[in-house]
Amino acid sequence: MVSTTGTVRATRYNVGEHKHRGDSTYKLAVKWFVDTRDRSDLVQAVRDGTAVRCVQGNECRGYVYNAQNLAVSPDGNHVASQALNHVSMRSAPDPDEVMISPNAYWWFTIVSTTGWREMSRWTVGEHVDRGHTSDKIGQKWFVNH
Repeated sequence: MVSTTGTVRATRYNVGEHKHRGDSTYKLAVKWFVDTRDRSDLVQAVRDGTAVRCVQGNECRGYVYNAQNLAVSPDGNHVASQALNHVSMRSAPDPDEVMISPNAYWWFTIVSTTGWREMSRWTVGEHVDRGHTSDKIGQKWFVNH
């Protein structure tokens, strides 16, 4: 994962196992940008098959991800996004960075423009349930036109 500081952190696991194989850290020059639109533009973009990115959190703590599966509600007023490849993170030694958690877990989410989020967590490399939650969160939606 990359931080605004330019630090890139990687954590390696064996495929299908919960065996930690090591970490690496290096620096890159990174450019960041943002583009926003109205929710009706979001609905139309999803109908058109446009790629969507989502932001959860605030200025101090949050994350950006690509929506992997999208659906428009039957009334056409809301969008739901599914993400299937998040791995748990924690604060890094530099307070402006994050890193993969020890005893890492996958977390899968479905988030809607209504504000509801469903989340399921599973141990990396093992079929071990780490819990399920349903809560209301703020999220921003971004589309490249």
